[in-house]
Amino acid sequence: MFTNRQVATFYFQQVLDAQDEPVVGYFRQHPDFEEVMRSAVPAETGTLVPWIRRCSLNLFGWLRWTVMCDLSLHVCENPETRRYSNFDPIGEEQLLEGLACVVQHVKTIMRSELLDHFGLKLDG
Repeated sequence: MFTNRQVATFYFQQVLDAQDEPVVGYFRQHPDFEEVMRSAVPAETGTLVPWIRRCSLNLFGWLRWTVMCDLSLHVCENPETRRYSNFDPIGEEQLLEGLACVVQHVKTIMRSELLDHFGLKLDG
């Protein structure tokens, strides 16, 4: 969810002693860092993750993995995939619906950006 840099800049600030000298060392006193980071203002963390629903992030993760690794859509229902994945389980239908939504958004953007008339040359 959050990069190491975002977590570090949110939690770790230079601590100064009474003489304004930096204090050396660190403390592991943030076992609930994920909840605190999610509830923080996006400007503090540098991300919009708190405003994105978990199910949307999960679907995006499955879509990205499936498309980038050229996997079949039923990979999300494979027990071994679910065993070694950090994503919440989803079904093939959900994955297909998400993919259809992405295709619709891409079509809309392409229609708005492409000219009404354009040519396409295929060589070969």
